[in-house]
Amino acid sequence: MAKTESVDPTQPEGGKKQAGRPAKKKLVSFPPTPRTVPKGVKYQSTPADWKPWAPIRFEIDSPQYYQYEVKAAADGQSCVATARGDLNGDGKTSKFELTIKKKGDRLVIDPSIKETDPEE
Repeated sequence: MAKTESVDPTQPEGGKKQAGRPAKKKLVSFPPTPRTVPKGVKYQSTPADWKPWAPIRFEIDSPQYYQYEVKAAADGQSCVATARGDLNGDGKTSKFELTIKKKGDRLVIDPSIKETDPEE
């Protein structure tokens, strides 16, 4: 009997898995949203801005001061979630980073947030 494949809709590009075996899911990247860091003003995102983030069901529907991005490691076992902002509009950005790692089937979120120029 031939093996069949099914598609996992939670994975970008419909990650394939073998029937009868759970897929080993990797952490994936999500693009910066909005595309540029808001400079001293709030940005009102749209549902279309968050469409690439649909697999993790994340979106912001209220005005925001920050740009958000997730970059996964090449092996898919960790990622860094980043928020960038320029609250005073001077062109210098603040950055907040949170590291997430896979441990078996669980996600472990680092208890600390790395801050770079948080007052910007």
